[in-house]
Amino acid sequence: MHSSADVHDAFLIAREREMAVAAIREEVANLVVLAAGKLIGKTLTAEDHKRLVQQFVDEVAAGAQGAQAGPGDVQ
Repeated sequence: MHSSADVHDAFLIAREREMAVAAIREEVANLVVLAAGKLIGKTLTAEDHKRLVQQFVDEVAAGAQGAQAGPGDVQ
């Protein structure tokens, strides 16, 4: 039987993992935008950068949610 402390610890670990994954996704998105900007030779405005980062993060999050679905789950 698991104590409430074990459950709480598991919850905290899961939450910290989610936060770390979100931070990594944001950093990857920033690097992708920077690389893309260099490739196309265009300087992105702050608003362009923010929009592209958010779009990328949304797409990665949607893909991660789909990857977590089980074989019988409908997406």
